[in-house]
Amino acid sequence: MSMKHLLLACTLCSLLSAQEIITPEQKATTPKHKNIPKEKSSLPAKPLGGHEEYDFSLSAAYTLWVPYNNITIYDSGYATTAGATGNDLTAKSFAVSGFKVAGALDTKHDKWSLEAKYTWFLHDPSLKTNRTLENVVYGAQGSGASSAESKYYVQFNRVDGTLSKRVFIGNFLDFKPWLGLLGAWDRQSLRYTINLTSPDGTNNSSYSQDWWGIGPYAGARSTYHFNDNLGLFISSGASLLLTNRSTTSYSTTTIPEDPDLSTISNNKDSHEDQEVMVEVCLGAIWESSMDKIGYHLAVSWDMQTYFQHFAQFQFINGASQSYTNYSMQGLTVEGGISF
Repeated sequence: MSMKHLLLACTLCSLLSAQEIITPEQKATTPKHKNIPKEKSSLPAKPLGGHEEYDFSLSAAYTLWVPYNNITIYDSGYATTAGATGNDLTAKSFAVSGFKVAGALDTKHDKWSLEAKYTWFLHDPSLKTNRTLENVVYGAQGSGASSAESKYYVQFNRVDGTLSKRVFIGNFLDFKPWLGLLGAWDRQSLRYTINLTSPDGTNNSSYSQDWWGIGPYAGARSTYHFNDNLGLFISSGASLLLTNRSTTSYSTTTIPEDPDLSTISNNKDSHEDQEVMVEVCLGAIWESSMDKIGYHLAVSWDMQTYFQHFAQFQFINGASQSYTNYSMQGLTVEGGISF
């Protein structure tokens, strides 16, 4: 055998040894292809909208909130009780309707969002509270107090503008911090009438406050997406407000049997201050899209509290001014579109 034929034989043997030899038995049990499980998508639920570059969104919300203001209009702090308990009469409030409207401009490629929002709320003064008082001696007149009626009024407005950025954490969780400016203004008043006995008469008092505040506003919202449609979210924010309040208070006691016991007191005040606002929101959201238009529906519980908000001037047992916190909380139902 020549050297040329020897080299050709060695090469052919090397190639044959490198191939996997499958017997007929092995061929019968070997699948033609392997089933490789598909990996889950690493993309989280995306913000919906029609354009890749910019996204306009509009939303409106119905609110059913209860205002809370722990103003006590009749208690042992400025009336003398005689062995009586349970006679405190605070500013009782009711759940009333309001609304929010908002508009936003999103740059979808980098997820920045510029948003403006307006909130309106009204607690009508026609909603009143009546209460019977027992074993009460009213102030310096020495009259008994048999019953009282109170009316609480709130008209609240808020405007805020924010710049936010949405980022994704993992596959299904997104985080959206924001920074902006918050402005709010409201008018609150509390009016009550106490019916007096021995001698008979009435006491009418009123506390009113016109207030506005403005300051920096910061917070964050986080949403967990179960799928492309349903998610749960929680958000919280805070603001330090520079405020101005103008308060007016008066109290008149009328005793027809003895005019010398009738009194009139009043007070006015106006000053600047600082105030802290804290808010929390917890809810569920459903998102979808159709014909390049996105839409959403959200249901949540909202709460916002303004600390040391209402200035109450007390007349009986010495003139003094105290501050109470003001809070609004309740149900919010929001719908919106993006395009």
